[in-house]
Amino acid sequence: MHTWQPTPPPAPILVVEDDPDTRLLLRDGLTHAGLSVTAVAGGRAALTWLEDTRPALVLLDLGLPDLTGKAVAEGLRARYGAGVPLLVVTGATQPMEGAAEVRALVYVRKPFTIAELLVAVRALLSAAADCAESATPAAAR
Repeated sequence: MHTWQPTPPPAPILVVEDDPDTRLLLRDGLTHAGLSVTAVAGGRAALTWLEDTRPALVLLDLGLPDLTGKAVAEGLRARYGAGVPLLVVTGATQPMEGAAEVRALVYVRKPFTIAELLVAVRALLSAAADCAESATPAAAR
């Protein structure tokens, strides 16, 4: 059986999750899969981190205590446009609505397994890499 071995993205994945247990699970699960991760507990910390670093992917809880997930997503989009994929991690009963509101292509509903999360992360990182490659002129490849 072939096991997928990720090529670490050129930038870390940003995890924005206020619940310490879920944040630790996300950080450790992604790190164990060979990915570079920065985890923060709130929206303000996320926006501060985003000032200096473009992430490969953002995992965003929409129910943050200090800022809404929508505010964090708007800050991300204002700084980096739509080029950074966004994955919503939510316990909401209507997760599609929240994901659509922040223009996230994918959501994972709590509770989730790390295997389920990694499928979504791999898909988004792969799609982002494909988009970046197709945006590179052929002469530069």
